[in-house]
Amino acid sequence: MKKERRHDLETNFLAVKLTQWIAAVRPYSKALTGLVALAIGLFAVTLLWNSRSASTERSAWEEFAIASNTYDPELMKLQDLATAEEYAGTRMQEWAHAAWADGQVLLAAGSYLSDREAAQTRLRNVVGTYVALATSAGDSDIRNRSHFGLGRIYELQNKIDQAQREYALVQGDLQTLALERAEQLKSDKVKEACNWLFTAALPKRDLTGGQGATGARPSFDVAVPDSAPAGDATEGPIATDSSETGASDVEAEVGEPGAGGSTASDVAAGEGTAPKNDVGDE
Repeated sequence: MKKERRHDLETNFLAVKLTQWIAAVRPYSKALTGLVALAIGLFAVTLLWNSRSASTERSAWEEFAIASNTYDPELMKLQDLATAEEYAGTRMQEWAHAAWADGQVLLAAGSYLSDREAAQTRLRNVVGTYVALATSAGDSDIRNRSHFGLGRIYELQNKIDQAQREYALVQGDLQTLALERAEQLKSDKVKEACNWLFTAALPKRDLTGGQGATGARPSFDVAVPDSAPAGDATEGPIATDSSETGASDVEAEVGEPGAGGSTASDVAAGEGTAPKNDVGDE
């Protein structure tokens, strides 16, 4: 009986408190309803935004993969992705900037001994990208990669002290390689090699194949071939035809043998009957 009595009392207490709470809140019911609706709306917008962001991020990485595996010597597709407005704010763009910069350094190193000025120009255009990534990139891997890239650039520019400072800032997976290179740059022999690479006169390419300086006007003096020897004249078809034609003409003019005329052989020997001179006889 006591348990039942105690249960009834507790139930009545809760009912009374609930009634009092409802009465206290009733004047603010509209405001509370609005707040609840607003919270639900914000939650729905957040879900939608996250869904669209995930879709954009996924599309951005797909485009990055395509650009990275497409033949593009100047890496223009990666550069376009790094600045594309439709992918602004995605993590992909930082990696696109880093990949483009790494590719430019690789191209500059490959052409350094054939066109050093063009290689230096390419390196100067990359420094700003690396500096921005090294200071403001959200991904630590990108920051470390940028410091390592700056170290390589300063080596090619013969700025050994700056290269060592950048290598010292590298952490993560590239730290061991960066520290090894920074230690190598302390060697006088390595410093001399970097200085020689930066200042040595490069061989000039001869685009004429050894025929003269580029842009020089070629000579137009051409030796005229000698005429064929006289003994070979009868071998050709033209010489044969001419000789036969000439003999026929002589025989026609002189006359037939036995007809009062002279043969071609008689004329050649200075013999034969001379033609009558009608004017002299008269």
